[in-house]
Amino acid sequence: MKTFCLYRHYDKDGKLLYIGRSNSFFNRNSQHKTKSYWFKKICNINIEHFKNRNELIFIEEKSIKEEKPLYNIFLQKVVEEKRNHNTFIFFVKNKKLRSLGIEAPEQLMEITGRKKTLCRGILKDRIQISKKVAEKIKAKTGASLDFLLG
Repeated sequence: MKTFCLYRHYDKDGKLLYIGRSNSFFNRNSQHKTKSYWFKKICNINIEHFKNRNELIFIEEKSIKEEKPLYNIFLQKVVEEKRNHNTFIFFVKNKKLRSLGIEAPEQLMEITGRKKTLCRGILKDRIQISKKVAEKIKAKTGASLDFLLG
């Protein structure tokens, strides 16, 4: 089973520099090493493991908002998205949507009654949607959120 991690980078004084998530911490940390100007300040790293990606995303956003790390540019984006009705983002596997008769993003637009969908991104095997869209799919199809998100 695939696991995901939430990591926190701290400086020598224990000040929180960055909070991130990844399914491959060592690869992600290597990216920070080459692209993040603050990487050399890291003296301590704390890693938590999760089995559920949706839970990880929720915890990451909550942690960034509450702990206010110095170098998380994502922080402003999270706060802004909260203001725009998208309380949090879920990943739904495309095959689960297809099993409910939803074959394309256009069908999500019909379900939500919007001119444009609240989908965040269509990936190879899954799609990102807001909680509001997940609830509308549930209402239209009768599928439980546990089914959609599991």
